[in-house]
Amino acid sequence: MARGSRSRQRHDRHLQVGGGDQCVAARIVEGLDEMLTVNRLGPAKLRHSLACTNSIENMMGTVRRVCRNVNRWQNAAMALRWTAAGMLEAAKGFRRLKAYKHLPVHRAALQLINPSISPTS
Repeated sequence: MARGSRSRQRHDRHLQVGGGDQCVAARIVEGLDEMLTVNRLGPAKLRHSLACTNSIENMMGTVRRVCRNVNRWQNAAMALRWTAAGMLEAAKGFRRLKAYKHLPVHRAALQLINPSISPTS
């Protein structure tokens, strides 16, 4: 797929999601490049591990549980703080990615594409 057509598809998706919150739409569009990069460069076992959404669903459930007692959201900053608190709570229950040994291979492939990625970050 040509780079121009991928860019066009991202723009089209942004317009579809754009009916809601623009901040959310921007975050989704921001993550599309990373998602496509994992599918293109990542080893098969790593792709399989990252394709499962269970960890994301688990984290979102914990965020909902942490935030459910908030009665009055004052502003977006408050929502972000509470979401971050929920994510930190969920992180306590995270386990190691099954294909964690393949992450250095993926990092090396990313460094070939983008040399500004540091080897230790």
